Amino acid sequence: MDDAIIRRARDDDLETIKQIAIEAWEPIYKHIQEMMGEELFRTIHSDWCADKAAQIVKHYKGDPETALVTEYKGQVIGFITYTLFEHKKAGVIGNNAIHPKYQNRGLGTNQYQKVLDIFREKGMIYAGVLTGADEDHASARTAYEKVGFKPTFYGVQYFQML
Repeated sequence: MDDAIIRRARDDDLETIKQIAIEAWEPIYKHIQEMMGEELFRTIHSDWCADKAAQIVKHYKGDPETALVTEYKGQVIGFITYTLFEHKKAGVIGNNAIHPKYQNRGLGTNQYQKVLDIFREKGMIYAGVLTGADEDHASARTAYEKVGFKPTFYGVQYFQML
């Protein structure tokens, strides 16, 4: 998909970005629900779709220059957000996804490379990204490693009934 372009997100992209996020994260949240059980999942993630959409909108509204989209034939098919911590000389990739219909074509890699280039242009010397260690995030981990990220930390989240 050589004719896909990466550009800054615009206000009129937000609805599409939110929809892509929900479609991309749906299998992940289904697995989380299976692991947590219905009751805990409803307590912690009662409206994950709205929460994910709100994260993206908050990021965009707070710093629109750090939200990019991938566009193909005039249609937004992916997005990526990032944060610069200039005092630490570090950039961090945030929420990002390619619409499931367009995945596994190198588009996510292109988004990561674009953001890493921005980090370098802005004088960052470190780049980071956080993802899950579960099987649902395996393709994300592979994509991050493909552009040079190395795993440095694995975590476990615990809950208990009170």
